[in-house]
Amino acid sequence: MKNVYSLILILSVIGLAFSSCKKEDKKEEVVAAISLVANWKTATVNRELFFKNNTTGIKYPLAISDYVDHIKFNADGTGNMSVSGVVIRKFTYTFTNADIHFANVFSYNGKDWIHTDSFMFFINSFTGQEIVFTQNDYNYNHVVQNGKEYDQIVTNVKIVKEN
Repeated sequence: MKNVYSLILILSVIGLAFSSCKKEDKKEEVVAAISLVANWKTATVNRELFFKNNTTGIKYPLAISDYVDHIKFNADGTGNMSVSGVVIRKFTYTFTNADIHFANVFSYNGKDWIHTDSFMFFINSFTGQEIVFTQNDYNYNHVVQNGKEYDQIVTNVKIVKEN
């Protein structure tokens, strides 16, 4: 009887080991299958302003020309953002299925490339042909809109892959 319990215990441990390996392999395949490498065109931009983490704020569409109209991700982890065909920002990036982290960001001011802060996009959905993400900005100097002060800007953006 003792041998039967030992055999059941050993088989259970082996079964758990194999089932957990399969789940990990599937997760790795999903992450590896997602690729940002492409030229992406901005489809929509909506912005929300909040003050001191209020749940209500001002929500309004933003003109694509006031944001960026194209984002290019290269296979080597570099990329750029442009408006009307003019590159206005260069960067390096890392990517998970939950966010895109931009580092070594240089912005063009019309004369020179100036090193600016890193930032992150939080991915809401990714279909392979379309990405919807959120960018959160917290300002030390408050933004004034319609006579009211705001300290948080939430930008929701949809970009689509160009053929």
